[in-house]
Amino acid sequence: MATIDYDRQATISWLSRPYGDGLHGVPLEEHFDELTLREAIAFAMDHLDIERRKSVAIKCGTEKYNLFDIEAMYRKVDFSRS
Repeated sequence: MATIDYDRQATISWLSRPYGDGLHGVPLEEHFDELTLREAIAFAMDHLDIERRKSVAIKCGTEKYNLFDIEAMYRKVDFSRS
């Protein structure tokens, strides 16, 4: 990956099953808009459980990042939460 601008506007989305329905509920798409890429990455890695993380996607302009990309950016030396 080239240099990343973590301050770009981003949207994060993921699939979530309704609570109490177990594996039988219909997945719902949840999302947050108006985050920075840095905030979206931190939210995905620090707040989503593994089941939700499997479907996470972050969109910045025309670029879309999946879990593999998000994990790689989270581990980069130049990534910080502040």
